[in-house]
Amino acid sequence: MEQIKCPACGGTIMIDESRAVLFCPYCGIKMPKKEEALDKIIRHEQHMQQFEEEIRQRKVKEGIEAEERDRKSTMRIVIGCVIVAIAIGIVFFLGIRGENKSEEKLQALVTEIQADMEAGNYDVALFKAEQLQWPHSDLEGKNRWNKQREALKKVIKEAKKNAGK
Repeated sequence: MEQIKCPACGGTIMIDESRAVLFCPYCGIKMPKKEEALDKIIRHEQHMQQFEEEIRQRKVKEGIEAEERDRKSTMRIVIGCVIVAIAIGIVFFLGIRGENKSEEKLQALVTEIQADMEAGNYDVALFKAEQLQWPHSDLEGKNRWNKQREALKKVIKEAKKNAGK
């Protein structure tokens, strides 16, 4: 039978192959046999490696998920910007189109006013001239049509005055 010295008290411990644990009869310490201790250490190391691998995989997965969230968030922002740009473009296009139609209507009214003046219908022409109002909010268009209206009214009044002489 093999024997070893007790690491705690130095007493002699007999190695019993049928038991997994050695017992010191002097101090009562229990310890695994060398092979058992080595197996435990190996198993512990394997568990630690497995645990570390699981942590690494979890971190990788979390990183991928964070990148995916960031990508989706960026896509939402880009799509939102594109939608806003399209909406602004549509509003701008419709605004210009609306202004062009308004411009055409006002020009047609000026043509009618000129025809009324040529026909001697100065009061009708003056009434129509009062209707020359720019319907949009831009100041440039308002100022331009206000000047044109006032100049046209002046011409109508002058023509009416000259026709009455």
